[in-house]
Amino acid sequence: MSYLRQLVAENKLDELNLVTRDILNVFQENLNSVRLMPYIFNFLDHLLSSGGLDSVFKSMSWSLLTLIRTEMTNGGKPLKVFI
Repeated sequence: MSYLRQLVAENKLDELNLVTRDILNVFQENLNSVRLMPYIFNFLDHLLSSGGLDSVFKSMSWSLLTLIRTEMTNGGKPLKVFI
């Protein structure tokens, strides 16, 4: 998280967007992975609640919500979001 805070403090939005894209790619590559998705959701919870991505959240929010919806509708366990 400190790396993200540093990018925000230095106003390096291009690098922050690259990190955000990497996070979304990891999420997409591991859709319906019973072993990894609870950890990915936990990571996203900490990341979003810390405010580390507030400056680029608008650009990633639709993609993130689409991935969450895809994860939840592909026959997985819907309660894993709350774990």
